[in-house]
Amino acid sequence: MALDGIFLSAIKDEIQSWIGSRIDRIYQPMSQEIVILLRRPKENIKLLISANSNCARINFTKNDFSNPKKPPMFCMLLRKHLENGRLNSVRQEGFDRVINLEFETRNQIGNKVIYILSVEIMGRHSNIILYNKEDEIIVDAIKRVNSNMSSIRPILPKIKYSRVPSQKKLNILDCDSAVVVNKIVEQKDAFLDQALTSTMEGFSPVVSRELSTGVRDKVLGDFDLNDKAILFDRIQKLKQKIINKEYVFVVLINKNKPTEFSFMDINQYGESYNKKFFSTASELLDFFYLEKDHIERLHQCSNNIVNYLKSKISRAERTLNVRQRELKTFSNKDDYKKYGDLLSANLNKVSKGQISVVVENFYDSNKTITLKIDPDKTPIQNVQKYYKIYKKAKNARVKLNELIIQAQNEIDFLESELDLICRTTNEEEINEIIEELREQNYYLKTINNKSKSGKKAKNKIKPFKFISSDGFIIWCGKNNKQNDILTTKKANKDDVWLHTHDIHGSHVIIFTDGKKVSDKTLEEAAVIAAYNSKGRNGSKIPVDYTEIRNVHKPKGAKPGMVIFEKQKTIFADPSSEIVDSLLVDY
Repeated sequence: MALDGIFLSAIKDEIQSWIGSRIDRIYQPMSQEIVILLRRPKENIKLLISANSNCARINFTKNDFSNPKKPPMFCMLLRKHLENGRLNSVRQEGFDRVINLEFETRNQIGNKVIYILSVEIMGRHSNIILYNKEDEIIVDAIKRVNSNMSSIRPILPKIKYSRVPSQKKLNILDCDSAVVVNKIVEQKDAFLDQALTSTMEGFSPVVSRELSTGVRDKVLGDFDLNDKAILFDRIQKLKQKIINKEYVFVVLINKNKPTEFSFMDINQYGESYNKKFFSTASELLDFFYLEKDHIERLHQCSNNIVNYLKSKISRAERTLNVRQRELKTFSNKDDYKKYGDLLSANLNKVSKGQISVVVENFYDSNKTITLKIDPDKTPIQNVQKYYKIYKKAKNARVKLNELIIQAQNEIDFLESELDLICRTTNEEEINEIIEELREQNYYLKTINNKSKSGKKAKNKIKPFKFISSDGFIIWCGKNNKQNDILTTKKANKDDVWLHTHDIHGSHVIIFTDGKKVSDKTLEEAAVIAAYNSKGRNGSKIPVDYTEIRNVHKPKGAKPGMVIFEKQKTIFADPSSEIVDSLLVDY
């Protein structure tokens, strides 16, 4: 979602309220972002300007930024020319996506100089350019553009600043609404939203689609008089709202992710998107891009751990398969004990140098059986050889069974961690799972997890807390360490423990306080368990439940791994609405 010209006009209005303020400090926290601290009597404010193609914008911000120890060259240049300068004006040509900030300052010999800081919000062509107002010679830009990059509009120090080429679109404030409608319907083969975006200055696609609601499914050549009247009415109403500055700053949120924003209310998505409203354009942009950046960083971080866990699971599964194949090779070695017994009972028939002997098999109705003999060994040594093969196979089976159980436990643990990662909602939860993996010697990158006193940092993430419709407190772990704490330390023997049947998920505990748990509470707890599991997107999820007294953690078991008995099973449909309605802050 790019900043459109009308939204940028609202930002311009906010900045105009700070005309007369002075620049107190300039920072450059990122390679393509600058922060200008404006001050006036008894107050100051931070103005963020970004030329980053993914989040180009200009707005007031309340966020804090980490600045490099050594300021970049562009930052030093801005400090040299602009610090302590006064903001004289803020200009925007029509609804073009360029904001020009005019600053009055004094040069090294005390003469008054006026500089323009031109902020161009144009996707990958976004830029921040400083030039002298008198001769329009560029001082520098945060992105230099040489003639090889653009023969039409190079941006380099000591050359004349050239304005962004006009797209020759219609300005809704300068044109009669009837003229606008006639100009648009001339594009007979186009759909209305396409024509609006290509014809009107400052219209983003989301605004054009909103104005096209109800008539988006037919080309302009099929418009009748009623369709044109509807379009005229919508253009006229939007025009009046812009003139009166009756903006509605809204962010559209889909699956907890901000996806669109606008200066007007957006209803084209119906109830499939949630809305969040803001009192100012700057507050909206602060939220939108901070949340977007947070989600992207969360996605990248979780993707890294997901890929790591998947590779570990794949490796553990290969190990398990190898162990299982090895076990099969030893499955027929029990016969060697019988061969040793038979040969021992018939030593009188064996002499050194024989390669085989026929004896009666008293394990199988005295049927005859031929036993192979090593001609280089004595009869007793051949007996010992059979027993040795049997003993080796027996010991190998015991060890392989142990290794198979270990491999399966490792797979279960890693899959449970993978499920938890896929259900995390913030970086703190991811970091705790990473720490859990480190403690189990899986994810071994070093981190500083100790405070200055040398003590291990305490868990900052709390488990989920719910209150059932009947007033019972229900807890649900966010990671395996929390699952262990809830189940083995926090819960009492009479409390009820729930977990999805043969499906990775969180431990859920109903704190009974000595009371009998109602059916309603049990059903709600089962929904919580089903929702906080790998079966979240399914239906009729089986959930086991039993008293805590029947749940035990084996010695040496990995976090979150328990055994239980005397359980019953209830089926539940995962429901975010039920879960959200029962969730409480604490």
